[in-house]
Order: sequence, then C-alpha cells, then structure tokens
Amino acid sequence: MPPLLLLLALYAVLAPLVWPDYYFHLRDGIELLLYLADIALVFGDGPQYLLHAWSLGIEERFYLLFPALLLFLLRISNYSRLWLFFLLLALLVTLWRFYWVQSDSYGATMYFRFDMRLSGLLLGVMVAWLPAAWLPDMGRVGRLMLPLMFGVLLLLVLPEHGQQWRLAYGLTVVELLTALAIIWVVQQPGSLLAKLLSTPALVYVGKISYGLYLFHYPIMQYLKGLYTWPAVAVGGVILAGVLAVLSWHLLEMPLSRWRKR
Repeated sequence: MPPLLLLLALYAVLAPLVWPDYYFHLRDGIELLLYLADIALVFGDGPQYLLHAWSLGIEERFYLLFPALLLFLLRISNYSRLWLFFLLLALLVTLWRFYWVQSDSYGATMYFRFDMRLSGLLLGVMVAWLPAAWLPDMGRVGRLMLPLMFGVLLLLVLPEHGQQWRLAYGLTVVELLTALAIIWVVQQPGSLLAKLLSTPALVYVGKISYGLYLFHYPIMQYLKGLYTWPAVAVGGVILAGVLAVLSWHLLEMPLSRWRKR
C-alpha cells in the first residue's frame, strides 16, 4: 500500500497538468485505490493512464477470496491431497478461458477478466502445496528449459499473434513454464537457471519490481506523446527505476522495519 499511495499522490498532482483534457483522473485514482480497475475495464469505464492497475485488482481479489476457500477446503478435505484439487481447478479455469476466447462473444475486455487469470495463480498454489518428494524430476527436462523459455518468449512477441492468441495459448504456456522453472530451481539450486536468478542485479530488480510496475505505465504514457518507442522504452525504464529505488529505500524498507517492530 505505501508505494501505491505514493503513486496516487504523484498522479493527483501531476496528471491534471500533463493531461488537462482528460476529466476522469479522480475516478481512475479511486478505482486504483479500491483495486477495482480490472472490473471497471471489463465494463468499459477503466483508467486510461493507470491502465496497468487491472492486474493489481486481480491479485488483491485472489488474496481476499483464497483464504476463505482454503479454510473451507481444510474442513472437508485431506490436507495432503489438496494439491490435486488446485491442479484440477487450474485445468478447469484454463479450459474455461479456451472456451471464452474461441467463442463468438469474445471481446478485448476479456483480457482483464478475473476468471481469465486464475489458472496461473492456482497453478502456483499447487506447486507450493506439493511435498518436495512428489515434485517431478527436472534433471533432463531442466536442460531444455532455458532454450524453450526463450523460444516461447520470442514467439509471444511476434506481431502476427494477436491478443486473442496470447490469452488462449501464450498465457497457458507461460504459466506451465513458470511452474516448471520454480520446481527446477527448488530441486537444483546449483542449476544454470538458479544461478542466473540469484545474481545480485536480478535479485535487486526483484526487490524493487513492484515499484517498477507501479511507476512505469504513466511515465511511458507521457513519453509516448513526445518520443519514438525506443526512447520511450529506455527513458521510461530509467525514470521508473529511479522512482522505484527511492520508494524502496526511503519508503518501503523503513516502513517494513517499523511494521516488524
């Protein structure tokens, strides 16, 4: 919440000056504060310069609903077998997404829907729930993981694949590869992937990644009207990185220490 409030404070001061012809800054800020941006986008009234807030709404809703579901499941089911339930639920959500993406009623707002995004979260729960001894052996598979991951990422950014294709198939492949990568790193901490992810620079980027995500979108939206895309990408990352570093060291870390005390 602290870096989110910082973003909203900066937006409240600067957005009316930068985009004076846009009359919904207050509405957009409230949607972001209440984690309702994804729902607002589905109904066509979502934030324009805070569009990235849709994913925060999905995460927050999962954080609120999942504990209640978990308490119910623990009352009616065996603790050690719940991983199978989460796996089946992730599969059902994936099939549900396939159905909607292929249906005649498909629309661009489906990209922001909560039920379209649940499969990856549930797959992550399943991976976390599985006992280490039950995890699949990633010995041989691990050698193929890195080139496969890079190949999929390149495939996803090809221009001929539109949003519909990415939502139906690309997202599914990314979720599965991420789950396998997590298992691989847990099983083999000395593997190439584990070493890459453990480099100090990447670890630090991981720590400030929430701030990077919060600040990058409105900055890039502003720069898009002034510069070409390469300059927007580089300048946006640098400016968002500066704000994320300041937020991490001056706001998030001090408040985190205070909360622990």
